Amino acid sequence: MSGNQRRAARSDRLRLLGYLALLSAISMATGFAVGALLGGARDWLRDGLVIGVIAAASGWGAFAVVWRMESRRARGFGLDTDRWMKLGREVRRGTPPTDPAVRPAVLEILARRRRTLEQQRASGWTWLRLALIVLWLSTAVFRALDGSYALAALFLVLSTLFLLTPLTLRRQERRLAAAARALRAEDAAEQPSP
Repeated sequence: MSGNQRRAARSDRLRLLGYLALLSAISMATGFAVGALLGGARDWLRDGLVIGVIAAASGWGAFAVVWRMESRRARGFGLDTDRWMKLGREVRRGTPPTDPAVRPAVLEILARRRRTLEQQRASGWTWLRLALIVLWLSTAVFRALDGSYALAALFLVLSTLFLLTPLTLRRQERRLAAAARALRAEDAAEQPSP
């Protein structure tokens, strides 16, 4: 292994550790806040720590599974995982790269993102989102009537997040359509005119 390859591998490992540290901090803080809100007046610290650790461990497990799956997909196209993730971000933003070497990977990412959005638009997911919104709004109302205003605010935030989901789906669809248009325009520019 050459010096450049060792530096690149070390950089990838440091980036991965950075991702894990950020994931740990966010999941621990969120889990602690939720545990502290759900815990009683005297057990809030213990409950916050327990749920924070559970959230962090769940986040690590999910991260490991996703990283493994994405690295397999990346290797299938001869890319490293970091490059694959960057291509995915560029496609999600609606600005796919024009490099012909990564074009098959970009097309695969675009197709996968479209399939995912179609699944999220399916009526089953829509009904599930609606049921969760109703559940969390009713729970927020009952908690507010009970005097647990912090829990009511938590459930109100959860229901608001699910209310915003269709808006984010539309934005993602527009960005994917822009990426597809950019790829078609690139194809048209590369083909010789008769």
